[in-house]
Amino acid sequence: MEDQDTSHIDVIEISVSVPDRDKAVQEFRDRLGLEPYAMMEAEVPGVTLHGKEIPPFKTKMAFFRAGPVRLELLEAEGGIYAEYFRKHGPGVNHIGCRVADVDYEVDWFKKRGVETVSTIDGGPFGKWAYLDMESIIGFHIELIQTSLREPGMLR
Repeated sequence: MEDQDTSHIDVIEISVSVPDRDKAVQEFRDRLGLEPYAMMEAEVPGVTLHGKEIPPFKTKMAFFRAGPVRLELLEAEGGIYAEYFRKHGPGVNHIGCRVADVDYEVDWFKKRGVETVSTIDGGPFGKWAYLDMESIIGFHIELIQTSLREPGMLR
């Protein structure tokens, strides 16, 4: 078979869309006894969705340890995250994979018939791309190229 080496893919995140991050965090505390190691709010600029640039939008995130990966609770006003939430409601939005070079990976997957639904150009913070895997596995694959290190991450 053709190249099956997936060593360039390092799964680091399971992202779950929620309607209200703060309420979801409280439910995790009350029902599961889990505390996030980080909470963030950000405006996301530099986004394309279905090949078109879209306005910046706000997100709220909470991160929990989940073994070698992190669990992200994500509330978003726009982009691929809000689009997915409108279609499916709460649930797994994407699996995040750290990569060395997003552009290389997007090309690698495109040669195998996988299209990119959305990209984020974070300037000096990195690049993100979302692969269209929804019809196959029910959610997207996020490619993450960043030098940012988060508190609490094992790697």
